[in-house]
Formats: sequence, C-alpha cells, structure tokens
Amino acid sequence: MATALVAGVAAAPGQAASSYTVPISLHPVAADLHLVGASEAGVAVQQADPTGQPLGQNRPVFTGALGGELEHRPQVGPSTSNSAAPTLLAVSGTQLAWYENLQRAGSQPKVPHRLNILTGQDVVEAGQITRPDAFNGEGWFSDLPGSYANVPSQWRYPLVRHRAGTDTGQGMQADVLMPHVPGVLGGYGLAADRTSVLRTTLDNRVQPATHVLDLVVLKTGAVTRIAESPDEVLGLGLSEGWIVWATKAAGGGYEIHQKPRAGGAVTHYAELDPNADVAHLAVGAAGVGYLINHPDDPARPRATSTTLAIVNGPAAKYKALPYDASGLAAVGNHFLTASSGTLGPDPRASVDAGVYRVTADEFTRVATVPQADLPPAQLSLSAGQVRYVERSSLASRPVYQRRVSSDRRATFSAETSIAQTSGAIAFSGARGVVGVPGHNGRWQLIDRGKETGDAEAFGQPNQSGAYTLIGGKAFRPDGKHMYTQPVPSTADDLFGPNVVYVETKADGSSTVWLDDAEKKTHKEVAKVAAGCDGGTPLVTVWGELGAWSSSCGDQIHWKNLNTGQVRQVPTQARELARLSLSEGTLTWSDSYTGFIGTRVMDLTTGNNAPVVLDGRSALLSIDDHQIARLAERPPSWSVMPRAELSPLPFQPKYRPRLISTVTPLGFSPNDNGDGDAWRPQFDISKPMRSVTLKIQDQAGKKTVAQLEGTAPDGSVRDLWWSGLSSKGAQLPEGYYRWTLSGRSADGDGTLVAGDGSSIVEGVIELIHR
Repeated sequence: MATALVAGVAAAPGQAASSYTVPISLHPVAADLHLVGASEAGVAVQQADPTGQPLGQNRPVFTGALGGELEHRPQVGPSTSNSAAPTLLAVSGTQLAWYENLQRAGSQPKVPHRLNILTGQDVVEAGQITRPDAFNGEGWFSDLPGSYANVPSQWRYPLVRHRAGTDTGQGMQADVLMPHVPGVLGGYGLAADRTSVLRTTLDNRVQPATHVLDLVVLKTGAVTRIAESPDEVLGLGLSEGWIVWATKAAGGGYEIHQKPRAGGAVTHYAELDPNADVAHLAVGAAGVGYLINHPDDPARPRATSTTLAIVNGPAAKYKALPYDASGLAAVGNHFLTASSGTLGPDPRASVDAGVYRVTADEFTRVATVPQADLPPAQLSLSAGQVRYVERSSLASRPVYQRRVSSDRRATFSAETSIAQTSGAIAFSGARGVVGVPGHNGRWQLIDRGKETGDAEAFGQPNQSGAYTLIGGKAFRPDGKHMYTQPVPSTADDLFGPNVVYVETKADGSSTVWLDDAEKKTHKEVAKVAAGCDGGTPLVTVWGELGAWSSSCGDQIHWKNLNTGQVRQVPTQARELARLSLSEGTLTWSDSYTGFIGTRVMDLTTGNNAPVVLDGRSALLSIDDHQIARLAERPPSWSVMPRAELSPLPFQPKYRPRLISTVTPLGFSPNDNGDGDAWRPQFDISKPMRSVTLKIQDQAGKKTVAQLEGTAPDGSVRDLWWSGLSSKGAQLPEGYYRWTLSGRSADGDGTLVAGDGSSIVEGVIELIHR
C-alpha cells in the first residue's frame, strides 16, 4: 500500500476538517477468492481474507474479460445507510445481477442492480423485489412471500418474473408464471435461462411431503412436471440440452439426475462423497460439474483439498485441483473456478491467485486478481507508537509496531514485529498485552517487546501503564493477579491502577464505581437511572476524569474526580457503541438515524459541541493529538476500510501525564545481588525529551542525588540509584523523597501526576543490611 500523503476532504458543518490524512502502510496478501459467475464475455469474483472474514463491510468484487487482471468494482455495495451487505446472484452475458438488502421490519425488500462486467457501469432497476433467486439476463425470478409480517398460514408462494417497466415510474413489472397453491411451499430452488425456469417446491398436501420439480416455458407459460420425489432437492441446473437436479439420497450420499430437454429417459449418477457441494451445480457442454471440498488436514495447513467432479450420464471423472477452489461455472466445453493459489506460512509470498479454466485434463489460470491490502484486525496508538495485528492467519497473527512522528505531517518509522497474538491486543506506552496463540484465556504481558509475565482471564484486554485489566481482573507486569472487580460488569475501564466499572441492579438502575487496585479503595462515582430495556451504561476513566453514559445512551456525563464537578452533553444517539477518554478528549461512537458515526469533543473548553469524524470508524485509537483508525466512507462501502492516521480536529496543548510507577518501597545496596540498586520504572502518556529524577532528604529540602533518563516511547527504563550521593558518598539509611520532572518531546509542557497535580513525587527507603 502506498504511503503517500492524502489530502483531507473538506468537511460538512459539524465534521472534522483534517489538515492531512496518512495511510498506515500494511501488507498485500493473497486473499481467498470465490467465483460468482461467468459467461463467454467474462467473469465476476469476490475476495475475502485468508481467515474467511470480509474485507470491510462487503467482500470486494472484481470483474472483467478473461486474459488479464480483473478490475475492482466498488459500485457493488450498499448505497444508503439502511442497506446491508449486497447479494451477488449470477452472471448472464455481460451482466452481473446483484441486489441490495434493505433493512426494514416485517419485509425483505431488495433493490436489484445490473453491473456490466466489462465496463463497470451499474444500472439500478426501477422498483423492488421480495428476494430474487434467479436471473436470466432479461428478468428476475422469485417465489418467496412478500412480507414476513404475515403469519405463516397467510404466506403465498407464486412464481413471479420481475422485469423493468416501460418507464421508471412504473417500477418492476411482475408476471405470475405459476399461481400460489395452498399447501405448496416455494423457496426451495430456482434456475433460469433465456427460455425457461426450473422450480422446486414442497407439496405438503400429501404425506410424506413431496419435492416437486417443474419447468416453465417463458414464451408460452406452459408448465411441465419433471419429477416428484420424497428426497430433498439440493441443486438445480439448466443448459441448452439438459435439465439437471441433485437430491439427497435416503441411504446417504447424493444423486445427480440428468434429463434431456428434447425428451427421453432420466439418467442417474450416485455421488458417495459427503463433502460434495451438489447445491451449486454447473451445467454445460462438458457435463455436470460440482466441487468436492475435503476437510482440511491439520497436519498440512492449506494443503490441496478440492476436487472437480464432471458427470456425464451414469459415469463421472474426477480431477484433483492443485489449489483450493471456490465457485464453479460452465462456459463452452470447460469449467471456470477461482482459487487463492498457494497459501503458505507467509501469505504475502503466495502466488497464482486468480480464475482457472478446468477440464478433466487441464487446470490453467486465465485471469488474475490483485492481492488484497488487508486492514488490521486490531489497531492501537499509544505514546507516539502505532501497533496493529495482521489478518494473515487465524490462529497466530503477527503484531507490528511503528513509531509515529508528531510533526506537522506525521511520518512512520520502519515496521518491526514485536509479538504473535491470537487476535486481541492492548498497549500503553511500551507495555502491552497480547493473546497467546492457541490458548484461549491466556495472555502474554510485554514491555518493549520482551515478555514480563503471563496472565489467565477471559475477556477483552485493556492496558494502562503497568496495569492490565481483563474480564474484571487486574494484573501487574509480572502477571501477578492483584484485584478482581467486586461484581461482574460488562462495562469497565482503567487508568493506571484506577478501575471504573458498572454495577447494574435487578430494577435496571446502575452505580458507577471507582476502585484503586493498589490501595484497595472503593468509591461511588455516580448513580444512573434505569432505561431503554435494561441498557447498561458505558464507562471510561483518564487521569482525574471519569465519564459514563445514560442507560439509553442519549446522555454522557463526565466528572472531575478531584473536585466533583460534573458536565453533561446530549448525544441524540439511538445506541452508544464506544465511549473513551484520552488526554483532553472525550470520544464516542453512536447509531444516529441508522448511521454509526464517531464524535470527538475537546474537554479543555466549555464547548459541548462534538466534532463528527468523516465516515465510519471500524477501529479507533486516540493518542495525544492524533487518531489512528480503520475508516469506511460512503458512497462506495464495498471499498476496503483503510487504516489511516490523522490529527484531532482541535489542537490544545496536552501536558505529559504520569500513568503509573513501578518501584520497590525500599532497596539495600549490600552487593548480594538482590535489590542492590533502585530501578524505578515510569509510564508516561507521551514521549519525553528527557526526564530528571531528584532524590532529596525526607524533608524535601536538600537534593542528595540527581539522575537523568530518557522516555522516547513515554516509558522510563534507564534510571537507577545505588544509594550514593552526587559526590559518590554512601548515604545513611532512611527514607528519601524522589521527584520526577521533564518536558514533552513535542513541547506541549512539563510532566504532571496522574491526578493532574504539578508535582510527581514519592518515597523510597534506603536500607543498609
């Protein structure tokens, strides 16, 4: 993926106007492919990542003629906020038939489209269809009820052909090809070509219920009964010369039935392999084809596991394919399928992804598809460093790290791999927690890429300085379990050792609590009234601020935990999906008028108006003045979401804040190899130019030693004191005060304590024993 700077788009009123947007460069990976359909004119395929997950809201679609690289078609995707992911139906000639799924209660309306697979031109049909199950290039065919608002006894199942009207004002012209018959249910399968429609129904008027196969001639409307059987019909196919259907045999396995369209006896072929995908038959001059997808061999990941079966009458030939394949079409005297090619341990080294021509003797690539720039599975921005999890595998995924500059236009350092994870991560400065691959509920705690301990807990991880919170349990860097929330909670957060969580009572009301996991204190923050079908408030904490939502999500309150002052803002949200605090910034994501948006608010002013970020934020992490997110933008929702970095829409100065301190209460420089020097660790919210640690007498009047340290990632790890004065003299045992100070690398100011106070200090005991 290119790393060139991308100019920000002018924002609408109330939206963020970014001065820059920088793509976070990730890895191209050979993604899984599925052949949607094909004709003599060309093909259409869909792409998914190697874990089988969609690349964004939709799986990207590529179309084009054979012989070259297929073109990405971002036109295939929802065009409105109330549309779900699209369904791709078939390819006929130069047309890819697909439809949008409108989200409406009580019905399943679809908006049909025709996309030219060669030019990419997309045409929206005038009108809506209940759910088309077949397309023949001229019309759409459906035999499902028009509304799920009706009770089942009222559902009607006519076979209907939908065609564009004489003008757009007429919408879709609907022709009933087979009327509804009470007791006969549709929705069991349709296949169509230019002359006929093959339909399967279930006749409940007889016992046992019978699966019925009918052929409807479009020109005359004549209906011919092809077959009746108690065996379930799984797949249908039509070609110029054959009517084909597959049934599930009573004794196990499947049966492929072939009847000449010109008339004659039905021939049968028994398929005994239970892995055969007979629900998706491809019928053409070469015969009847279907794929057999064998179970994966754990000892041979991504090994060859697909076979093409080609049936002609009572006999069949089988061709083992060198790569996994998905989707099948019959074109001329051969078949076409799609494959991701070779996927080894490193998918970035994969080759040979594309569309393949297959016969009993041939397997040749005839079109290619660009590798996918996979969006990250997880994304974290903390103390000037961005970490992300690659989607290249399912069980073990690499975690990468890059340093981010705080210049006017951010730049990235070279990428380094710091860990492997099962998927989830959380970071704060140099510290982090990653899921241990292959061990659900086990976590590795790391500091600057080195393991410091491990923990066991179930839930989503959260890291703040030296503290890890997972499933209501808090852990120290060495993995020691130090705290458990008094009550189970689905909403919690932490800042340093401070844990905020929600206790919801049987009447739906809630209490927001703040516990100090180190000092074992317990403090009530707020009472929240019940509302909205028992919704639970979201909570978050940062420094001296705590924030929570109403049960309905229509209000957010935040409180200064030092002074008790409370402010609130109406969200106008239907539902909150995310609530978080960072230095000077409150962030939430909500569903408003069907659109999930992200809002950021500057807490350093008295202004209660949030700024709306452009597009959707599938993943979001805010650190200091910058936002790292996985962004999706209309109108082309089928375009993969892009990992990108941009500045906050407001730029106050943010002083660096101490998050946590890891230090022993005392030490003894007796050269016994155990605690001979004091080695404090400090975790700060942002990179520092340098830090100074002053050690003073107990009264704080005299400085006895002064140490200099660094914090390029907000983490101080290079300070140590052996109990000597600045002149090299051994100091007497007793208690000494320490004070940490420093200035941020970006010039925003000097270090403050976790609660916002201007002095960062503590006590250490020097022992001579």
